[in-house]
Amino acid sequence: MTKDSGHNGGNKSHGDRATRGRGVKGALGRYLAFVAIGALTALVGETQYSVFLRGDVDNLIGSVVVNVFYLTVIYLIFLALRAALGQGFRAMLAITLISGTAGLMIEWFLIGNSPWGNPDAVQSAMFAFWACMAAVPAILLERDSSLRPVKHRILLFAAVYTIAAAAGHGIANPDIHFAFHIWSFVFGYIALLAICLVGYGRLHKAS
Repeated sequence: MTKDSGHNGGNKSHGDRATRGRGVKGALGRYLAFVAIGALTALVGETQYSVFLRGDVDNLIGSVVVNVFYLTVIYLIFLALRAALGQGFRAMLAITLISGTAGLMIEWFLIGNSPWGNPDAVQSAMFAFWACMAAVPAILLERDSSLRPVKHRILLFAAVYTIAAAAGHGIANPDIHFAFHIWSFVFGYIALLAICLVGYGRLHKAS
């Protein structure tokens, strides 16, 4: 082997390591972004329930920790679905259904909000809450430029909902205060999920 060929081989090896390093950093960055966006998506609802209604900051912190672990598992499932189904509505619908259903199982068997244990719990809203934790980051992190309109709608709705929830905390009447946060949570997350799925589905069907 000549000196030049050895030198070139060393450069290639160094380039391969650099490429692998960028790939690892990129994968880690996407994972962290997914978990962060998903946790923020849930944070408004968690704050309404834990802080605004119960005054329990410790419960909020515990919920955030659980959500981060949950989102880690969901992200791995999402990657597997993307590998099997591709980047399209089927993968998005699948991860939404899996995330929402798994979240309901947590609500039913760990928290006690099952239909038989707590008949007052709104099951559709709880499903939407957990489903949005996956759907929102999945859409916002997708690089398809055609999704820009639905991304804007998601962010606008999230901003309005967050501001409304914060303003609602100032309601003095306890009964109205309670009802406001419960029903804004119900309609807020159901509407957010509808924006995600309908908007994503329409754009992918059009394309």
